Amino acid sequence: MTHHPREREVGDSTRLVALLKGLGVGSDVTEASIKRNGATVARAAAIIADWMTYLPEDCVKAIVSDGWHWST
Repeated sequence: MTHHPREREVGDSTRLVALLKGLGVGSDVTEASIKRNGATVARAAAIIADWMTYLPEDCVKAIVSDGWHWST
């Protein structure tokens, strides 16, 4: 089943927002995050989800607050 690219972007944005909210990251970071392009949002969401499998939540929150999910 294929999805329209815009549907995928909305899904990726929703996933990223949920991850950021789950970490308790501020709304300013969340708002800036969802304004990025779809591929970047999808990659950031995947990176955060992966980090959450092996790092403590407070560590992931610190990493995200410093912006590392965009650059790695």
